Amino acid sequence: MSACRSPQDVIDPSPILPGLPALRFGVAEAAKMLRMSRAQLYHRIRDGMITPQKDGTRTYFTRDELERYVQRCGNPDSPECEARTRDARKETSSGIGAASASAAGRDRRLRRESRKQGALQR
Repeated sequence: MSACRSPQDVIDPSPILPGLPALRFGVAEAAKMLRMSRAQLYHRIRDGMITPQKDGTRTYFTRDELERYVQRCGNPDSPECEARTRDARKETSSGIGAASASAAGRDRRLRRESRKQGALQR
């Protein structure tokens, strides 16, 4: 028997005991149920939009917390979702992302030129 588990073993939302509903879900299960990537889910945690439960090093989400998140984001007047939308608009309209990318590109170019100069002097 292989030590590796198939993805279906890991992301199976069916209850462990038949007849009892699942009370909490792992990161992969929660992301799949919310139809978002794991990275997006971690961003929601960082922004305080979803509150996880920790059990040692494992991260879980209760059914109630996932339902609360969906209900709050389904409401267009929710302050959490309004702030996230406003911040995203501000970032794209001000060009913050583009400025960071051009600065990173400039830094890479300068490092590359510096290495070439060093190689020519040897």
